[in-house]
Amino acid sequence: MSLVAEQLGLALVPESMAKLGVTGVTFRPLEHAPQIEHVIASCPNNLNPSLPLFLKTAKPLSD
Repeated sequence: MSLVAEQLGLALVPESMAKLGVTGVTFRPLEHAPQIEHVIASCPNNLNPSLPLFLKTAKPLSD
């Protein structure tokens, strides 16, 4: 959100984030936005040693 506040980016965030009242950020609803519960994306080149365990733990929760 700090990059958005500095006018260096944009973010798609849940509606609940608007309650944070981040200075310099305007929250706008998307028209006809799809409803999703959770999404996990990772870069195949990510070398973080905790990533495989996280993905292994998260996978059953998404089924």
